[in-house]
Amino acid sequence: MAEAAARLDGQCALLVEDDLLVAMGLKRSLEQLGAGVTWCSDVTAALGAIDGPTSFDFAIVDINLNGEVSTPVLDRLIDRAIYTVISSGYDAGSLEQRFQHLPRCEKPFTRARMRRLLCERDNA
Repeated sequence: MAEAAARLDGQCALLVEDDLLVAMGLKRSLEQLGAGVTWCSDVTAALGAIDGPTSFDFAIVDINLNGEVSTPVLDRLIDRAIYTVISSGYDAGSLEQRFQHLPRCEKPFTRARMRRLLCERDNA
């Protein structure tokens, strides 16, 4: 865990999640690993954050945000070459083809699984 914490120290994360409990838990976990976290619960806020002054090192994005699909957020993150993990309860086959290459963490996920995906980005 100390190795993973060092890897996230000082990094900025964008968390796009509409479920309050999931977002609070994941935000807390990322902060414990040393990352600063910007949390957005809808597409408009997430796009605004991406276009804002913060430079994100990575993003974790839920596909379904209260019935709104987050594909515009994923497109913008890909355009900016920001490492993005898709967080979803849907199976991989339900993702559009253009997002199939992104790492995915199926809900419910564990903190260890998410940490592993974030640490793997150095090898991506």
